[in-house]
Amino acid sequence: MHPIKKLAAGAATAIALLTGALTVGASPASAAKYQPDFWSDRCEYGRACIFPTYAAGVWNAPNCGETYLPAQSFYYAQSAANPFTVFYRDGRSDYVAGYTSRPLDYRNLVIKVVVWC
Repeated sequence: MHPIKKLAAGAATAIALLTGALTVGASPASAAKYQPDFWSDRCEYGRACIFPTYAAGVWNAPNCGETYLPAQSFYYAQSAANPFTVFYRDGRSDYVAGYTSRPLDYRNLVIKVVVWC
């Protein structure tokens, strides 16, 4: 095959693969599964909040239900309404009662938060 035709065929294949990857991508459910509800500079009312060890801001979990996180270190938790449980990679967990706050095990990575409603 001529080098230019070979290059064009390779480019067309790459574009087709990239377009397919962008079209298919991660489904909204699985992509959202690992996205925090939102980061803020404070714990918003009605949220379960955890404070990261090595970053600025506060992660505000959804009002109710379970949210998965990429394993990350957090040092403090605050409930601005409902109680919640923080689950660590090693299988342990910490419970935070409604309208209270407490320290977390910053040496352990958080993988999930469940807000109890």
